[in-house]
Amino acid sequence: MAKIALIVLSFFIYTLSIKAQEGTQDVIVAGTDDASKLLKGYYGPAMEGSIYSINNGWAHSAEVHKPFGFDLSIGVSGAIVPPSKQFFKVTGLTRVNQRDGGVYEGPTLISNQVHGNYLTVITSNEFSLAVRMPGGLEKRLPLNAIPAPIAQLNLGLPHKAEIIFRYLPKINIAGENLSYNLLGIGLKKEITDWFGEFNNLPLHISLLASYTNFDVQYRFANLNSEILSTENGAGAFDLQAYNIQALFSLNYSTVNFYGGLGYGYGNSNFEFKGRYIYDKGGPDEDLYDTPNLKFSSGSLKATLGTRLDFNYFKIFADFTLQKYNTISTGIVFSLK
Repeated sequence: MAKIALIVLSFFIYTLSIKAQEGTQDVIVAGTDDASKLLKGYYGPAMEGSIYSINNGWAHSAEVHKPFGFDLSIGVSGAIVPPSKQFFKVTGLTRVNQRDGGVYEGPTLISNQVHGNYLTVITSNEFSLAVRMPGGLEKRLPLNAIPAPIAQLNLGLPHKAEIIFRYLPKINIAGENLSYNLLGIGLKKEITDWFGEFNNLPLHISLLASYTNFDVQYRFANLNSEILSTENGAGAFDLQAYNIQALFSLNYSTVNFYGGLGYGYGNSNFEFKGRYIYDKGGPDEDLYDTPNLKFSSGSLKATLGTRLDFNYFKIFADFTLQKYNTISTGIVFSLK
């Protein structure tokens, strides 16, 4: 399960990075303002989906371990991108599609449309360029879902509390052009004894708060196309996600039914680094400032799930209703 999660996540990040290199770099010739609008619309659903996906799968029981008992959970979450997010529209462009009133409509990164539409760009030296926006990855993503790994340790503390760690060490793939790491921390406090009438039932109630940071770096190969030349190009993606939930679970000997109500929020940045130069068709070269794209999203959330218990080994799966509905599943190794 861990290997599958990492393969799916690595494939998504790698393909996203290739899209950034093969298509969206050229959009930078539209100038910082227009390029920011276009790329924010194109990447937006994938960035928002990453927030909801990473924010999920923190708990598969409201019961906490006794001091120094622990769970090791390994799995994957997938935030399902709504069909309405497959296409986007941008208005008010100042150097792009002026014959159309400065309007662009096209597929987002998660669309099933393979190719984007053309832009007519007027560069700063007043030359006209035809630049094609990239298409989507929908056919390559299972269930059209943005994946995130679950690799976490739950450790029991005194006073019916539990601390949770999520961690993926810095991983380099694709000839070390791509690297990413993930770090998260959470705290769960069981409050079942606040409700004395439930003490004789297999019902547990707890509160959970968590934070996750996820960083991705991808170095582009230098390009020298008819549209753009690049030097030391790179993409940097940084995400912070916050989650609070009230949890409940019914814990039986072989099966556990659990759920939660709460709120998830996050923000992310996507930045192009390096030098981006257009020097074709005019007496002077144009050196472009690269856009820094900022995203944020939040939603109320409701989770229902089931965990099957086989002594030290468990399997869980759940569904979270939120802005980007999310599925989580995985395996657990537990020591009470």
